[in-house]
Amino acid sequence: MVAARRSFLVSGILALRAVTAWLDEYRPDIVVVLSGRHLFWRAAREVAQARGIKVVSREMYDESFDRHVYAVNSSCEDPALDRAWAAARDRPLTPEQDARVGGYLRGLPAFARQTTTDPVLETDAVAIRRALGLRADRPLLVLFTNVSWDLFVAERDHAFDGQMEWLEATFDFVRDHPEVDLVVRAHPAEIVPKFRTVGRIVDQITRRSAPLPDNVFLVGPESEVSSDTLRAMASCNLVYCASVGLEAAIAGQPVLVCGAPYYARKGFTVDVDTPGDYRRLLERHAAGDTPRAPADSATLARRFAHLMKFRYAIDMHWTNADPMPMKLELAITDLGELAPGRSVAVDTVCDGILHRDEILLPG
Repeated sequence: MVAARRSFLVSGILALRAVTAWLDEYRPDIVVVLSGRHLFWRAAREVAQARGIKVVSREMYDESFDRHVYAVNSSCEDPALDRAWAAARDRPLTPEQDARVGGYLRGLPAFARQTTTDPVLETDAVAIRRALGLRADRPLLVLFTNVSWDLFVAERDHAFDGQMEWLEATFDFVRDHPEVDLVVRAHPAEIVPKFRTVGRIVDQITRRSAPLPDNVFLVGPESEVSSDTLRAMASCNLVYCASVGLEAAIAGQPVLVCGAPYYARKGFTVDVDTPGDYRRLLERHAAGDTPRAPADSATLARRFAHLMKFRYAIDMHWTNADPMPMKLELAITDLGELAPGRSVAVDTVCDGILHRDEILLPG
């Protein structure tokens, strides 16, 4: 581990030196980087921004080669869309827009992407309770973890110093409340072969937190228990940065957001600010007063999902791609197809890179 960290540090130093020399030589007006969070591109973004140079980060979205996101002076995982959201939150979705959000939600993968098989998930709540040993008459907290290597977790701590500290605080609470059940659902992406996840969450919990109380139930990444059903069964859901928090908000299901994901603090989630705040919210839940977001939260969450999935995410129409496995074919047959006025996507991106501080498809 020390050797790996030292190698990472050396790589970062080299990247900073190279970027500094490159900027000194070429003096660009605008810099375009990949993601904005990966080591070498992060170095380029930080140095350029420190010099007052506009930086646009670009990344694939939802693992689709032809669907892009672009963020100005931030990483793609942390887009600064304050003006866009201020306008979108007060504008009702059209029937077509609402239908697109519904189609997106119905099309979410039931299990992890890139698995070799698509298991048949257990969606029956009674069967799940029986399998896990849960009782229907007890409060049920369901905690959804993130994979440890996910960029959507890095630098997203808020109330806690990392996901494990949050887990420990949750275990401390349920130890003091044997009348409350806790299910910890590990992220299914932990078993995707190409990611080679080390430090799986169930193993970390077993090493650091054993013995666990009898009211804690661990559901591993390979489990065929449906996360959607668990979310619906819960009297309160607990997330750090997992996208299931946004899905819960859209469904009107109670959820406490304990990290700083891209959808937090937008007005439709209950956001945890300190460990003491978390404990107080859990105590309220145990007393029968489950914390809930404002009444219009499901509507706002749905509007936010539309903003992110169908305006921030831009289908470029450059390739025909079968993402699993990736089989790319160029869809453009003539460079004239990229000329101004021929493609809304290309026009939006080019105008955004040159002139805008938010790059979004028209609403």
